[in-house]
Amino acid sequence: LVRGIPPINASARPTRPDVSDEFVRWLPTDVSTSAIVTGLAVKDGVCYAACGTAGLYALALSETGFREISSLPLAECTDVSIAGNRLFAANGRSGFVGYEIMAPGRLKEVLRIPSKGARDVYAYGDGSKWISCNSSVYDISDAANPRLLVTLVHQARWAKFMGPDLIAGRWVIGNTALNYFGWADLQADSVAEVKIEGYKSRVGAVCALGDRALMVDNGKWAILEPGAKTAPALKKLPPDGCTGNIPRSCGKIVALTSGKSVGVWDFSDETSPRHLRTYKTPTSVEPVGFWNGHVVIPAFDAGVLLTREKLF
Repeated sequence: LVRGIPPINASARPTRPDVSDEFVRWLPTDVSTSAIVTGLAVKDGVCYAACGTAGLYALALSETGFREISSLPLAECTDVSIAGNRLFAANGRSGFVGYEIMAPGRLKEVLRIPSKGARDVYAYGDGSKWISCNSSVYDISDAANPRLLVTLVHQARWAKFMGPDLIAGRWVIGNTALNYFGWADLQADSVAEVKIEGYKSRVGAVCALGDRALMVDNGKWAILEPGAKTAPALKKLPPDGCTGNIPRSCGKIVALTSGKSVGVWDFSDETSPRHLRTYKTPTSVEPVGFWNGHVVIPAFDAGVLLTREKLF
């Protein structure tokens, strides 16, 4: 490449969208259209970003932005989840892969689960016993022989509506894509879906709120006790912020994603959630992570966005 002369294929290279000054941004060095950020997880000040054909990146976070630590050449990395000291990645036709985090950005492979289309992954507890692969929950106590326990979401494309958290040390929950929510008790002798009566939904989703589950659906919300078989009446969120359907929590702080918006809410007063901030993004976003009072957002071809403002 000669300075001042564009590369031969310059017109074929994708244009990355601009972002507002509300964010610090990181982009993968791969400029192909399939090098997009569709998932992330944060642990000990490091953001692990799933970047499609660009693989899995480890990024040290600071108040001023990002520093690349390492990367793994995963060919179709679409999602990542961390529990305890284990990291799990969804890698398309190469299946699901688990790693021990030896040091920030340094990973040792410990597990593989074959799949023709690994897309969404959630790790539970300390990461040594249970993971959800496209909403199918496996017992991975014997890493060489993962054992399928239950499938809660019955359509693969809806797997993001699976709850990302273990509730009260034993329960997982998800929107089944069959117009109702369901629980599974992973410590039961026989693990099976338990239908939650009293509320129908095709687009609602859940996350943990302490030892209970927070259900969010089109601007409405409810808190479910672990294993509850009947849903309480849903309440309306105030209309002054994004009330998207995919929640993620950090203690009592909840971020709701919907389209090109992320709404951040404080649920410290469970009778009256307080809107903190809504962020508008140039692209659609996936469920977020948190770091040191900031929100970390996977924003497809806009990269990873770190909010400059410390909210909590």
